[in-house]
Amino acid sequence: ALLVVPANVKAEGETITVNNNLSADLLLRKKDNSEDTGNKVIEVGKDDNMTFVGTLGVKLIKGQMNCFEQKFLGDGTECDPNTCKENVLLKDNYDKINLEGVESTFKATLTLADGLKFKDKVETTLTGANDLFKITKTDIVGQTATITMELKDKAKYTKYDVLKNDVNAVDDDLKVSLTGVQFADNAVADRAYTVTGTVEGSFSGTAQYSIITKKFVLSWNGKQTDAGKYDDGIAIAVKYAAAPSPSPAPVEPEVEIP
Repeated sequence: ALLVVPANVKAEGETITVNNNLSADLLLRKKDNSEDTGNKVIEVGKDDNMTFVGTLGVKLIKGQMNCFEQKFLGDGTECDPNTCKENVLLKDNYDKINLEGVESTFKATLTLADGLKFKDKVETTLTGANDLFKITKTDIVGQTATITMELKDKAKYTKYDVLKNDVNAVDDDLKVSLTGVQFADNAVADRAYTVTGTVEGSFSGTAQYSIITKKFVLSWNGKQTDAGKYDDGIAIAVKYAAAPSPSPAPVEPEVEIP
């Protein structure tokens, strides 16, 4: 049914902002393709080509969109995206909400301690995005790699129902992996070397329905999960074992010559 805009709704000029922390973790992908969350220092081979995986719990972004809906048609009262439900008045009219200037960007960083290094060529992959996002570039400066992800087809999003459906189709956890980390020549056996990460992102645009026109900015920062915590912040640590000492050469018994 066509929605009649309540008289108390502010028609325009308002920017709706929602900011939250999202659960994040940094893992090491092992040779058997399993992933170690790294509560303790992980021992790997000295010459291993390591793959680090950053996870981001994006289920809350779906809740942030519900908050946007409540604020779009409501009085601006704050809501909790963990519990916020879809606006039942808007739900049947998602396809009538026009969007302009929709943008979304994630930026994830991976910083290596001295004693680790990036290979000349690294490989990055994104999983769980269901074609909503794509990696657009990977920059390495010194000991830090920055991976940028953006909407795969932002021109597609001119109606709210299309955006809402695509966001809801994303997995609850996004995974960004980087392959191409090794121990440097100055690394020392049995010493822990820490890898740290950050992640932040935003979703923005302008929504219009009937007489209502409002900008929206949804933003987030990654916060380390307790389950995968190694240290303060998003971090993991690796080491390699010292090579075993060579066995001593057998001692030949002395033979007395009569």
